[in-house]
Amino acid sequence: MLCAAIALSFAAGCDRPAPTPAPAPPQTAADPQQTATTPPAPTPPTEAKPSETKSADLAPAASDEIYAVFKQVSGVIRVKLETKAAPRICLSFITLVEHGYFKGREWTDFSPVVRQLGESRVIFTTPREFSPKLFFNVGGRLCASNTTDDNTARAKPTRIFFTVKEQDRWNLVYSVFATVTEGLDVSLRLQEGEKLDSIEIIGDTTALRTKYATELAAWNAELDAAGYKAR
Repeated sequence: MLCAAIALSFAAGCDRPAPTPAPAPPQTAADPQQTATTPPAPTPPTEAKPSETKSADLAPAASDEIYAVFKQVSGVIRVKLETKAAPRICLSFITLVEHGYFKGREWTDFSPVVRQLGESRVIFTTPREFSPKLFFNVGGRLCASNTTDDNTARAKPTRIFFTVKEQDRWNLVYSVFATVTEGLDVSLRLQEGEKLDSIEIIGDTTALRTKYATELAAWNAELDAAGYKAR
């Protein structure tokens, strides 16, 4: 009888569930950027042998991008010149800037779409240049005016304008030669009659000048004759 009782007691103990372990206390990070796990130790860098070091790794890659920075009371407008899509108009614009053509001129002829700068007088013209990547599907385009309203039109870089909103009906009509990268809000704040303080060209223009040296010489001569001397 005693053996049977012990056996029954042992069997009952085996049927009881194992006790649940107490939960571990939560971990609190001392810093929001601290991670829960410890990162592995960094692998020490392998020093390159002199023969394995490339010159391209020692200097940043050269950039052929050219920018123009418009400065006036309302603020700064920075544009990237589209030298591959409209190289002649870009270079003609740079030439006008270097002759001080736009300095001190007033922003005029405002509309819900554009802000214009320059004058209608034709000093020289260039072919119109278009790119399917530079249509008027967005605002922030810098464009050259045209000499006429028909298919004989050429670009007139002495009269330029910013668009502040899309205007698809101008696709393949006016040439876009720059895109606003900073200050589109400034173009919206411009006041009609506000004077341009300066335009600064940033970037290497050597390749453009070399490729279009003949046109550049002609533009310089025409600007000199019109009383705008290079500065």
